[in-house]
Amino acid sequence: AYVCLGYIALQFIDSADSATYTLASMTYQPTNAVSGSTTGLHTAKENPPLGLILWWGGLIALLAFLFLSTGGIALLQEVTLITVFPFMLWLSVYLCWTVTQMIRSR
Repeated sequence: AYVCLGYIALQFIDSADSATYTLASMTYQPTNAVSGSTTGLHTAKENPPLGLILWWGGLIALLAFLFLSTGGIALLQEVTLITVFPFMLWLSVYLCWTVTQMIRSR
């Protein structure tokens, strides 16, 4: 039982690490050392600063703690359903459009 719990904990930790790194990479805009202007998209060789990764990790942990301490898992499920609803609508429209395009291409 402890091995299974350890494995589940490792999966959560790995997922959280990946999420914080991805968020930090998406929000990181390096500046040009000469002009001081942002260079736009950065290359894969440029890693986001550790402080930005820790900030996103802290923010995710704080939100998880607030959700679980104020309303428990029920509130977390409600917020998830509310935030996923617009995406579900978009996917439904996209599915209908794709099927329509497939029928037209026959």
